[in-house]
Amino acid sequence: MSTATEGFVLFSPIGTTDPISGCRDGAMLHIARIYRPRKIFLYFSNEMCALHKKDNRYLFSIDKLGEKLAHHFETEIDCRENLTDVHLFDFFYNEFTAKLNNIAAQSPSYRILLNVSSGTPAMKAALQTIAALSGGERLLPIQVSTPEKKSNGPRGKSVSYDVQLEWECNEDNEDSSFCDRSAVSTHLNLSAKIAKEAIIKQIDSYDYHAALMTAGGISSYLSQEAKALLAAAAARVQLDISGVTKALSQSCDKIIPIEDGSLRDMAEYLLVLEVKLRRTEYADFIRGVTPLVADIFELYLSKKLKINIKKYCYSSRNINNSKYVLSRSLLEKDENGRKILETLDSHYRGFKDCPYASDHLLVLLKEFAAPQEVLNTAEKIRHIESSCRNIAAHEIVSISPGWIEGNCGHSPAVILALLFDMADYSGICKEKIINSYTKMNERIKNLLTANIDSKTEGV
Repeated sequence: MSTATEGFVLFSPIGTTDPISGCRDGAMLHIARIYRPRKIFLYFSNEMCALHKKDNRYLFSIDKLGEKLAHHFETEIDCRENLTDVHLFDFFYNEFTAKLNNIAAQSPSYRILLNVSSGTPAMKAALQTIAALSGGERLLPIQVSTPEKKSNGPRGKSVSYDVQLEWECNEDNEDSSFCDRSAVSTHLNLSAKIAKEAIIKQIDSYDYHAALMTAGGISSYLSQEAKALLAAAAARVQLDISGVTKALSQSCDKIIPIEDGSLRDMAEYLLVLEVKLRRTEYADFIRGVTPLVADIFELYLSKKLKINIKKYCYSSRNINNSKYVLSRSLLEKDENGRKILETLDSHYRGFKDCPYASDHLLVLLKEFAAPQEVLNTAEKIRHIESSCRNIAAHEIVSISPGWIEGNCGHSPAVILALLFDMADYSGICKEKIINSYTKMNERIKNLLTANIDSKTEGV
């Protein structure tokens, strides 16, 4: 049998199998025997009030249990003589919420045990729901099973009840035959289940920060792997690669498909653009095109056409950032550079030192004979950038799929597909990165829906 545990009070509706039935504890008395709460708050409907007044069976049994355990139980009775509508969930939800708030204020340093095995179905459901939605471990719903092969069926009204005899015949008073039938209600997990459903919806919406915040409230119900992946996802969507590495330092999971640094950064940026599109953040999506376009054009020149444009640049730091400035003097130093300079001079009618952009790089893609399908894709992307991105970045406009397609002739989905194609041409394997966030999301959701440990610490 359990030894005394300090730090509890018990709130218990009373049902027809309380306090003793079939020579065994009813639920209220059994919880009191196991947990030995400092105080027991009893809640009586009209029927139970009548039984209490008839023979004092509930307080008598609690007093006898206190004598046996050498433990003093304080008791407080709420006798609702006018309460006959015992089937109304809404009534009990509101009634019990108020009572439990009052008990919590009276006993600030105690956890509150809830007897969810006694009373009417509406009473039990109300207590389960209140506990589940409480958002913490202060309220602890306890279920008590019936003795094996000794079902505690409801006592008929015509059956006499001898309180002294019932106590003397209670087999739970014998250590040799006693069995702890109490358990923290499995419905304690309901709050975790509700929160996990919210997390899954947040993940499906690619709102990883919100998912991580929600997960913090049910941390004990999540595996370390699930928590690590959520933290990694929140870092990933912010392009915080070091944060991803840190979050997964103790895990075997890998969520970033490209390991090469420069290719990885571009791939992850492209995937974030995909996330923005899926979240219908059209303005951010279209404004985010420019940095990626320039990087991918440069990557193609470097990987496929063997032109390292940065070789002909110097770094110029301004207030906001550091830019690579394409320099005439550096271009003039070798044959390749001179050819680039000649091309730029011809196209721009005299080229002056400036930070290079996607327009410069597109000119070089044409000059150095990129394949036609690559040029077609690059030209479409550059047109999209010039016709949509610049307006979106510099004017107050409402950005919608219709607005985007009306300005550049391509839907957001087509624009994203063009970016994936250009990345693929440049050496970022499309098949390797496609659906990367979807796969990550499914992995997290599978971990969230795995069985959780319902054991409650401290009981």
